[in-house]
Amino acid sequence: MSTNSLKANDPFIRAIEIGLKSWIRSKCKSLGTLTLVLRGSSLELLRGRLLGLKIVANKVNFQGLYFHRASLESGPIQIKFNLSLNGKKVNLANNFELNGSLSLKGNDLSRTLISDKWKWLGDLLADQLLGIKSLENLIITNDMLEIEGKDPKGKEQRKEKFRVDAFKGNLRIKPLNNEGIVLLPMDPSIQIDNAKLLDGELLITGRAKVSP
Repeated sequence: MSTNSLKANDPFIRAIEIGLKSWIRSKCKSLGTLTLVLRGSSLELLRGRLLGLKIVANKVNFQGLYFHRASLESGPIQIKFNLSLNGKKVNLANNFELNGSLSLKGNDLSRTLISDKWKWLGDLLADQLLGIKSLENLIITNDMLEIEGKDPKGKEQRKEKFRVDAFKGNLRIKPLNNEGIVLLPMDPSIQIDNAKLLDGELLITGRAKVSP
């Protein structure tokens, strides 16, 4: 993006930055470090418009989805603000698009897919990929995804390795023999452009439409 970053030492800009950080954190169940860069001009911001922003966050829990790191950028955003309320009240006025990258470690995937909210998806993967009813664990080793499952009574257990990539906007999991390929169900607002396993992490690049 060619536009300049807004000056963080400007009290008005600082108030907007604090408000946006607060809004981002309110959308996450938990969030570690968060860096936010605003782009545009003070005049445009006074008119309620940002040319864009960049977000870099670590240890993110977004709606039960765990990410090791997220680096995202947006296009223009319309904002509404009221600095009379603790100097930090900021709302977004319209939908906007984020694009960038996410990284997940094996334990991030496991925590997500065995959680109460996403267990249905973990069990679906175990059923379709392993022919067994319940997901137990996922491990990323270099460029391979190892999935382990068991039956509800714990008497039968299976473990196999898979490859991961992107296909038609979705995350695709492929057995080594390329038989029984599974496309991970995705929200229509999310488009995955590239996905790969590297050095023990799942790296994803893509786009998402965000609602206020």
